[in-house]
Amino acid sequence: MSSAAIVTTLKNQGASLLTFVEYHLAIGFSKIYLMFDDPEDPDQHLVSRIPGVEVSLCDDQIREKWKTLHKYQKYGAHIDMEVRARQTLNAELAMQYALSDGMNWLLHIDSDELFWISDSTIHPHLDRLGEIGLVSVKYHNFEAIPEKENIENCFLEVNTFKKPSKLLTKQGIDRNNLWPSNRKYFNFYSNGKSMCQVREDMVPGDVHKWSSKTEHIFTSSFYHPAILHYSCCGYQNFENKFKKLIDNGSTGVEFGVAIKDNGFTLDHDAITAFRQGDESAARDIYRNRVMLPPEEIKFFEERGLIERCHIGSRIESVLPTSSQPSLKH
Repeated sequence: MSSAAIVTTLKNQGASLLTFVEYHLAIGFSKIYLMFDDPEDPDQHLVSRIPGVEVSLCDDQIREKWKTLHKYQKYGAHIDMEVRARQTLNAELAMQYALSDGMNWLLHIDSDELFWISDSTIHPHLDRLGEIGLVSVKYHNFEAIPEKENIENCFLEVNTFKKPSKLLTKQGIDRNNLWPSNRKYFNFYSNGKSMCQVREDMVPGDVHKWSSKTEHIFTSSFYHPAILHYSCCGYQNFENKFKKLIDNGSTGVEFGVAIKDNGFTLDHDAITAFRQGDESAARDIYRNRVMLPPEEIKFFEERGLIERCHIGSRIESVLPTSSQPSLKH
């Protein structure tokens, strides 16, 4: 039976971290490599003793290891300003850990994402990948829609998602005629996340894909399983996300390119609002561009753009009973 691991770089995750860990272990992931961007992050103590969890702190020791990596030449100059640079190097480092641990597959996702699969475990899917002979696979992402401002644990409280645009096209749904032209469909990324075979030649191409140092590899895409992306679910999480970016030195530019020029206008506007200390403007962005009111959700759900399901209940159903009380705090 094939084994799989997850690598994620995180910072001050809060209440949903235990759910992230317990859920993925429950559906069959053997290892979760948690790379804490802040070495003093108190959340590390929530999960450090859970079997299968490997905690690494992005301290001076890890930074020295980064210098030995294949991707350091490209990303080394950006590690202090760009979280994506640190994420990419951490993914390459986790590939070394996965090799040492005898893992077969490594998935790179963020801590506000879940690997969603209809089967009770990931193993039938992994077996299918082995039968097909794939080396790298991409999972399209569904973007969560929060329906309220106060959300403590997004994984258990949010059950509504925008479908990937390419899936709409396959289903014959014309998004352009339905979605308001003055509002972006996906506020955040839309190019999925990837998993690859654990091999010495495999390195992250970036945070979304894997590549080989020695050969061209083919990447196959899936809509199911999928990645559920819960970015900014709850105003406090929205505020934390962008204030962390500002604390890391973000001015609305990534790798020398303004994020608004890459289509991330919400990110740009939120960073601007928080940098100016304009909480009213920031809250307005969350309410009007991240949240959707019930009547709009119903409208888009009826027309196939939005999928509503009881994901929170499904997640709770697979979590260890012993972890349930702690999820309430």
